[in-house]
Amino acid sequence: MILGATVKVISRFNSIANEIRDLKEDINKLATIDETIKGIHKDVLLLDKRFDIHMRDYENRKETVQMVLGQLNEKIDHKSERFEGEIKDIERYLEKREDYKIRASATE
Repeated sequence: MILGATVKVISRFNSIANEIRDLKEDINKLATIDETIKGIHKDVLLLDKRFDIHMRDYENRKETVQMVLGQLNEKIDHKSERFEGEIKDIERYLEKREDYKIRASATE
């Protein structure tokens, strides 16, 4: 009877020791996973900063392009107004000569 109880106690200690060993292995695996997650987190933060920089760069370029397009539109409008005035001056000059007739539209 004592021998049976001793065997049970020893087998119980062995199972506890095995469970402790398994827990240590799990803790080591979790520590490795934690290190990996920390590394990935650093990489994600770095990528987030890079993306933020690219987004700011894109927004700045977009604003610059819109500003340049606005300036080009103003120049085009100014030039077309000047040309319209010059064309009217030329039409008046040609009308005074009386030997040149100006069409009312381009389809005539």
